[in-house]
Amino acid sequence: MGYYSDVNLICKNKAYEEIKKVWEENNLIPNTVKFHKDTNTYVVNWSWIKWYSCFPEIIAIESTLMSFDEKEPEEYSYKLLCIGEDDQPSEMESPEAYDYLCDYCISVYVNLAEPEDSYEEIPVEKKKAS
Repeated sequence: MGYYSDVNLICKNKAYEEIKKVWEENNLIPNTVKFHKDTNTYVVNWSWIKWYSCFPEIIAIESTLMSFDEKEPEEYSYKLLCIGEDDQPSEMESPEAYDYLCDYCISVYVNLAEPEDSYEEIPVEKKKAS
């Protein structure tokens, strides 16, 4: 059976570009991607997903995120929030995430009030079954 989570990643431009390649290579396509116009950040959501740190595709995502810790925080800051069925959140974030990301963005995406016109929906291409 398994344990399902709702996973949200907020990140800056270059982090988004690199992590997008990783999710495409690993067929871990998110449900939604939104660009927050006011803060120039991306909000990526995977809903109802088995997010186990031992799965190869999750290892790829998380290790790529950790590699951003040594890069320019203005372009590579990130925060990953994973809320599972037990409602106990787990988080990963770059060392200077607080300085370069608006913390409210994750909260907003997890259903607090924010005007919809603050976001631009980014089309997500689903990988074709082989």
